[in-house]
Formats: sequence, C-alpha cells, structure tokens
Amino acid sequence: MTETPEQVEVKRVENPIEQAVKKPSPMERLYVALFPILGGLILDFADLATFGPIGLYAGMIVGCTVGWLISGIYGFSRNGRVIFSLLAGIYCTIPGTFFLPLATVISAVSRFREKPAPPSNDSQKTTR
Repeated sequence: MTETPEQVEVKRVENPIEQAVKKPSPMERLYVALFPILGGLILDFADLATFGPIGLYAGMIVGCTVGWLISGIYGFSRNGRVIFSLLAGIYCTIPGTFFLPLATVISAVSRFREKPAPPSNDSQKTTR
C-alpha cells in the first residue's frame, strides 16, 4: 500500500488583538507631526508681521499676546505663561529675528530630542 499525500487547505486566522488595534487616520498623524512645532510657526509669523520699525513699537505687544495664547494651547501654568509671553514679546521686538525662523527650529529640535514614549500595553500584546 502506497500512501498519497493529502492536500490540506490552510486558512489564516486573524488575531482578534490585531483586529482591535486601530491605525491612526491621516489627520491624527498630521496632528502628531505638526502640533509640537505649531507654536513656533505661529510665533515666527507674528515676528514676520512685526518686521522693521514696527517691531520696535508693536513687537512687545504682539509677541506677548501671541505668546500668551500659544502657552495656553500647550497647557502652561500661569507663571509659565507669563514667562513664555515675555520671551515671545522680546523675540518679536529684537530686530533681525525675522530672517531665521528660530522659534520653529527650536521647537522642531526639542521635539526631535525628546525621548520616545514607552510602548503601551496594547502594542506589547501584539508583538511576539
């Protein structure tokens, strides 16, 4: 008697944990990528608006106002908001800062240097 190999149909069974993991939408990914540098972009646009002699007169007012709003978005405490708005006012008042978007560069570098978040429990379950 000779044995003939049997054909076996193999079905891939989806892991229910993998099905439960939601992939971020493009808007969520954009938020994660741009939110950290958004404050720097806004401050640099305010600095550009206070170009030249306007900055010497209105730079402190515009910079402090924008700095107060940005620090509120990022959840600073009241003392942090005061310090941040004063620094933003000084930044918008100093002549020549409109040539280089320093606020955007600083926020991008600080985002690059921050430690990555530890993996959550959900992602540990899916890795083998």
